[in-house]
Amino acid sequence: MNDEKDKKDKQEEGLPPIAYHVTDNYVTAIIGGGDKQKDADVPKGLAGFWDLLAGATKDVILKEQLIDALKEDKESVDFLVNAIQDEDNKAFRPILLSLCWESGLDMHKHLNYFAGLAVETNDPMLLLELQTIIQDINPQDKERKTLAVELGKAAALKSDSVSKEIMNDLVYFLES
Repeated sequence: MNDEKDKKDKQEEGLPPIAYHVTDNYVTAIIGGGDKQKDADVPKGLAGFWDLLAGATKDVILKEQLIDALKEDKESVDFLVNAIQDEDNKAFRPILLSLCWESGLDMHKHLNYFAGLAVETNDPMLLLELQTIIQDINPQDKERKTLAVELGKAAALKSDSVSKEIMNDLVYFLES
């Protein structure tokens, strides 16, 4: 059938996937067709989050719209952290992490999660985002000491010099 060939050709060209919904009276083409499960998990104030996120990696204006939407929704903090934790979103982790600090949201209650992620990862880009989040949280004295020890031990185990340097900078920040 030609429709199947057209769909396959468009997908190979890098165009968004197209799904068709056919009834007796009309045919609806759904272009892009976001992940309905993820769409259902988005707080009402963040409708269209995943569509904006996909475009925000290339378009500064879309990223600003996304930041504005996050600032307006009281469930944004937990929603962002859950999105970062979801393995299906691994490709979006850098931008999701950047949204944590660029939106100015209070991420303090997730400080331990971000520190643990810094310990686990060897990705310098993720570490830079995590460093910024932790510095933005500006932990209290007791938390600083605990995190400095934990991150100091992890810094020694990092596999590349850039990751070690970022971790050492973060430890220095926490100790000062």
